[in-house]
Amino acid sequence: AASGGSLVARCVCHPVDTLKSKIQASTHHKGGLRHVLARTMHTEGVRGLYRGIGAATVVGTPAAAIYFSSYEHFKRAAGDGAGAHFGAGLAAEALACLLFVPVDVVKERVQVHGDYRSSAHCFSTMMRDDGVAAMYRGYGPTVFAFGTFSGLYWVAYEALKKRVVSGDAEA
Repeated sequence: AASGGSLVARCVCHPVDTLKSKIQASTHHKGGLRHVLARTMHTEGVRGLYRGIGAATVVGTPAAAIYFSSYEHFKRAAGDGAGAHFGAGLAAEALACLLFVPVDVVKERVQVHGDYRSSAHCFSTMMRDDGVAAMYRGYGPTVFAFGTFSGLYWVAYEALKKRVVSGDAEA
């Protein structure tokens, strides 16, 4: 279910992610979303909106399944309570980021730079030129940011779920 949901969401949201990446990587502060969309459609067509989707779907979809299943595993091992849920969320994110970060690095390079024919071409070029370390640029800050988010998310989720399931607003 996690993989299927991830795949559907990725296909729907990827064009906006591509436009966001192009805006963030631009050194020209000319125009916003509409301008970048029009320029992309003019120069690359619809295909340009889906640059980098190969990496995002091939590896990102299973990574989502790993994230959710590892959260459940870490939660069972850690027990109940806010600290356990925070730790399980952080650990699940750190584990999933072993797949997510390289996918994101490849995806964003393909989205922003016209030098690559595909996600596979980008991956092989990066491995040849820079090695495995290039795939993990930003791993630490990513885990810090998203791990913290994930931990807090699961603390809130589990607390709210307990209230809804018990029907007790005071739980």
